[in-house]
Amino acid sequence: MTQKPSATPPSAPNATQQSRKRDGCNCFGTGLGCFAILIFAATALIGPSVLWLFINAPVAIMQVVHGEFKYEVDKTRDAVVITRTRNGQFHYEFPSTVHEKPVVAIGEDDDTFSYSNSYNYEGACQGSTFKTVVVPEGVELIGDYVFKECRKLRSVTLPESLKTIGDCAFAECESLTDLRVPESVEKIDPRAFRNCKELNLADAFRDNPRFGALPLTPPADKQKTDGYLWYEKTDAGVRIRGVVLKSLSSLTIPDTIEGLPVMELAPLALYDSPFISLTLPESLETIGPAALKESRRLEKINLPAGLKKVDESAFSYCSNLVLPEFPQGLTSFGSNAFEGCRLPETLRIPDGTTSIPREAFHLCRGSTSVEFPQTLVSIDAVAFCFCDSLTRVKLPPNVKSLGEGAFYGCHGLEVVELSEGLETIGRGAFNNCDSLTQVHIPSSVKSLGTHAFYSCKALEVVELPEGLEINDQFDECPRLEIRRYRPEQDRE
Repeated sequence: MTQKPSATPPSAPNATQQSRKRDGCNCFGTGLGCFAILIFAATALIGPSVLWLFINAPVAIMQVVHGEFKYEVDKTRDAVVITRTRNGQFHYEFPSTVHEKPVVAIGEDDDTFSYSNSYNYEGACQGSTFKTVVVPEGVELIGDYVFKECRKLRSVTLPESLKTIGDCAFAECESLTDLRVPESVEKIDPRAFRNCKELNLADAFRDNPRFGALPLTPPADKQKTDGYLWYEKTDAGVRIRGVVLKSLSSLTIPDTIEGLPVMELAPLALYDSPFISLTLPESLETIGPAALKESRRLEKINLPAGLKKVDESAFSYCSNLVLPEFPQGLTSFGSNAFEGCRLPETLRIPDGTTSIPREAFHLCRGSTSVEFPQTLVSIDAVAFCFCDSLTRVKLPPNVKSLGEGAFYGCHGLEVVELSEGLETIGRGAFNNCDSLTQVHIPSSVKSLGTHAFYSCKALEVVELPEGLEINDQFDECPRLEIRRYRPEQDRE
């Protein structure tokens, strides 16, 4: 990928995981001795008044280590959250209480999960040699990544008190065959059973009316299948939550499951999937955040006529996927939605679309032109950054703003038509568009951002309205001639 010069606007910030507030005490055994030492040392170093403020800060968690496991005390509930266990046991039963406090969770569930986060996170029991595990009654949560990569784990007993199973909780448990999701479970996060290839998910969900699993091929031998498509039933219909595969290169999702319409691909539902071809149901209305992100083998997909929304990062870095024409009802898509994909030769944005979100088509290839709808009002930051195939852009008259780096690094861009009505051209909007030869800036433009046309080395003529101030907007444009005109001439 072309290296961005220093004038490049910053890329979209990734969301960061938020951790619980802790009081900073990490002690061994009962923790009392170390805690006393820490109090004494801290008093000497920072003074009793500052320490008093620290101790009385509004914290909820105290962390300690107890023999074979590490845990936190949730002071708001007067309960225990087990955060880490020691490796080396084949059978493990978690305690139901610790120092007379109930154990309510194994690990933590991060509700601020970022769809840009990596898969490399360490869970409470990750990589342990457990073969059988018993989770006691009273536990309500099995958190994110808790049993990830416990490759010898065969059997897990879950309590009737359980409500939530976190993201990747059992991911890569390739020997797991015995697990039942109790009726009490209300939430199962993305990738909870990723690559649990020996687990019969249809059987695992048998006791829970909210979730179900569909064998991907009708097996002649009911003990064998190519995998399962698992889902959640809602009042509106079915949400596809994930897939567990043995070997399958194509997938067709049915229009209905258990008599209910399939309405949504949930967040991360088919993240990094191995499919080459995917057929989506005509009933589908929503493709959730990162639903197909990084499915690099995917080459062919349909976009159903009823599709209304493609959320953030839904197709991000599906680098071999050639997207079909967008259905007319698709007027809402999120940031990074199609980042790194291949587009049709002419990209047609459906009527009714009012905004192109940040990085929506960043690093896309294939399209030489874009047809924007008359309803379009804004193109956000880095929306078409590094779309090298683009040669022509014409903005409709209702567009008011171009965000920072909107067309940054579009090296093939030769023609840009900016319509009267445009008010803001953001910082670096056409930075490094080195095939661009001529630009007319409409008289309606009130703000021309820093380095807006920086390093457009082929740029020869720019027509600017009188009164529009410039300084470094056209730096590193060696051939440039700037021609001023009176605004009334533009309106004529």
